[in-house]
Amino acid sequence: MREDLWPYTGMEPRREDGSPSHAGLFVSLLVRYPQIGSVRYLPDDGTLVLGFMVRGKMTSEEFAALRSQVELSLEVFSELSGRPIHILDLRHIRCSPFTALEVVRDVETLTRMELSVIVGTLTDRLGEDLVWEPAESEDTVYEPLLQDDLIEHLLDDVRLVPPPRRVIGFRDEGRIVVHGEHGKS
Repeated sequence: MREDLWPYTGMEPRREDGSPSHAGLFVSLLVRYPQIGSVRYLPDDGTLVLGFMVRGKMTSEEFAALRSQVELSLEVFSELSGRPIHILDLRHIRCSPFTALEVVRDVETLTRMELSVIVGTLTDRLGEDLVWEPAESEDTVYEPLLQDDLIEHLLDDVRLVPPPRRVIGFRDEGRIVVHGEHGKS
């Protein structure tokens, strides 16, 4: 990781129109939650798609049980927090020898604490089968509370000024890459 880019402070570069680039949200999510392999923003329905990889082919029954557990966890969280969930979907794609999981959530009602519930539920349920990149080294400065506050702030920014185009953040050989689509959304 480049020293001049760490720690990420949330200072967003601005586009020509003065709106934030939103790259910070994607970087912060991928730094804070190494279990997430990719994050996509879809402007048509205002959703974030969190991508996870699982070792092995997940059967339909295993996926149904995982889906039920994630949905139940989020329903309980929603009731306790008093915050509704407008869009929630879980999908899986078998790509031997892995299964790709996607959790789709609307940005309007998504919170940082809910992200922790999603990642925690998947981590607990999938255990060692969940593929993720641990921190690069013990020297990496990482403060979860700082990242949590930053994620909450950046989610608020996305709610106020949503990205006009699709954006994706993903891991590539230990780096985090964020790319925004050009042209029509």
